[in-house]
Amino acid sequence: MERNLDSDDILRMFYASFKIPAGIFDRSSKLQKLFFNSGAKLTKLYLADASSILHKHKDAGADDPAILLLDENGSCWCVIPYNEERILLGPVQTGRNPLFAYEGIPEHTGKGFHNLARYVVSLLYSEDYPLTDREDAYTEAFAARHMYSKAYADIELQSFDDLFLCVMTGDRTRLDTLLHSGSYLRYLDSVMTDLQTARTVFQFNLAKTYHSAQQSRVSISDLTPLVDMYLSESAGYRSLAAFKSGMLRMLYDFTRYVSQYRDERYSPLINQAIMFIRENIYGQPTVEEIAAHCMSSLSTLQHRFKEETGISVKEKIRRSKMDRACFFLKNTDLSCSDIAYKMGYGSQSYFIKQFRGMTGMTPAEYRKQ
Repeated sequence: MERNLDSDDILRMFYASFKIPAGIFDRSSKLQKLFFNSGAKLTKLYLADASSILHKHKDAGADDPAILLLDENGSCWCVIPYNEERILLGPVQTGRNPLFAYEGIPEHTGKGFHNLARYVVSLLYSEDYPLTDREDAYTEAFAARHMYSKAYADIELQSFDDLFLCVMTGDRTRLDTLLHSGSYLRYLDSVMTDLQTARTVFQFNLAKTYHSAQQSRVSISDLTPLVDMYLSESAGYRSLAAFKSGMLRMLYDFTRYVSQYRDERYSPLINQAIMFIRENIYGQPTVEEIAAHCMSSLSTLQHRFKEETGISVKEKIRRSKMDRACFFLKNTDLSCSDIAYKMGYGSQSYFIKQFRGMTGMTPAEYRKQ
């Protein structure tokens, strides 16, 4: 087999065109050359993930010139044996991995990345060789479990498809009816017998909820911060009740998110602003930042927001922060100072003042109630 272009030139062109990392490794999986402007932190992550993928590729058939594989986080890679080297393309965010850790890499569908990888193979070789796609072996449940906790992949979890259908369609009324029937809570009571199991069940249901929302055509970039937020919150859960409450809120939040994404009561501009506030709830988003994100003038955003929601943008930020603070006080054992810091307040005293102004009581009084 003869190559028609130098592999270095091909991969340099590939990265420049598509911003997808590409690496050349020897047969012992030692990196020879990397086409990825990443910095030390992401390079270290890349090498660790690449090692896992290359090890998995050892099981490939000798006649396979290129194989598409998923790693344990659901990111997609392509391994291409070439001369005495192995060329690695990826990782790529394909919609299966809400915790995609590589910044600056555009999102691609599995089919889209498949076509790009075949293009590289055709440049490396003189013919258009087939590409073996192992993505189909990953069912949704399998991929979801591997996103978070490989160790618990043998746990059988009930799917409650009706609930996830509500998330996918943004049907808050139907979701409320199903949750009030009590069957979901009874199911959680039966499977969540300790904190370790509760965390596994929570993570699995978060993955299922994410996939359901993603099927409604909400963009992955919009959903990922919501997943990150719930993973961050769940790290502070110290009781079974906190996990159960978190899962109920998760279902409502994702369903509301999909509903607002499709809800004609709000214009696309206001929906986008509300989503930005929710995604940045742990910081101090300014009205100017929200307007810039929405590509709107400050006056237009403020006028339209008040007109459509009945409150100002600043009031929406304040209420959203207090709602989240109330959840932490009710469902976790985080201290008041920890919550103030987590919510982005400069001091505990300022947080208490804001909380009292919104609820009429101090955080300590609210927690006692």
